[in-house]
Amino acid sequence: MPGHRAAVRHRGLRLFLTARIAATLAVTAVIWGWAVAEYPYVLQPHLTISAAAATDSVLVAVLVSMAAGAVLLVPSLVWLYLIFQRTELPTEQDVAAGTGGARASG
Repeated sequence: MPGHRAAVRHRGLRLFLTARIAATLAVTAVIWGWAVAEYPYVLQPHLTISAAAATDSVLVAVLVSMAAGAVLLVPSLVWLYLIFQRTELPTEQDVAAGTGGARASG
């Protein structure tokens, strides 16, 4: 019964996805619960969030450097993802033709 096997496999994948989502929600709830329980302290009993905050110039420098890093990193990760999603590597003929490994089916 090939159809039965496919249905069982599909159900198993659905249950696996449900378990992953439930685990993600559980971890998120634990982290948020911890943060709410500690508020307004970062480290009990002396360091509060406002005392631990950096100055505005430091925050601006961090945001600018993170934006610059994202500009460099995100295109590289997209390119890496696209390379590894190909089913076949381009041949010399594909490169010469400028198709990059995409061939017409037929």
